[in-house]
Amino acid sequence: MQSFTLRDPLPWPRAAVWAEVERPELQAELARVDRLSRTVLDERVDGPIRRRRVEVLHHQQLPAALHRWTGPHLRYVVEEERTDGQTALRWRAVPARVGDKVQISGTYALVDGPPGPGGAPTCERIVTAQIQVAVFGVGGRIEAGIADSLRRSFELSLTTTRAWLEAHLPPAAPLTEKLG
Repeated sequence: MQSFTLRDPLPWPRAAVWAEVERPELQAELARVDRLSRTVLDERVDGPIRRRRVEVLHHQQLPAALHRWTGPHLRYVVEEERTDGQTALRWRAVPARVGDKVQISGTYALVDGPPGPGGAPTCERIVTAQIQVAVFGVGGRIEAGIADSLRRSFELSLTTTRAWLEAHLPPAAPLTEKLG
């Protein structure tokens, strides 16, 4: 099994960042930068719980060695679940191929950070991921490849999101250290 946690400080209040992250315009920009297509399959609300299923297709071609298990392009369905009023969600990705042999899941959360300069509110983005592949002989290599791809995708989304926030939220004092 492969797993990782990314912790990234953001010099804006948690609620303001969450509101921006949910904007369709930012989601479209993230998809464009990460070279993928997102299609919402369904959304439903069960009391305070919101669930969404989104099909994702990555447009960059995968290495030929993975085609047997993934096809030339990575395609999967992301199932997200979040509770109203919280700035966190649980997610699970189900690959279109060999979904029964691959488990990918994690969390995405914004938590309050330490006060910034002058006591300004800040937050921290925390992303976790766990990848487990049950393919004899090559499962570990597939896990490592998926983990690397996910990590790069989340890091790219942070760069894009920071640029978006800088353009759409009031200026924030820079944070000079990485938390965690």
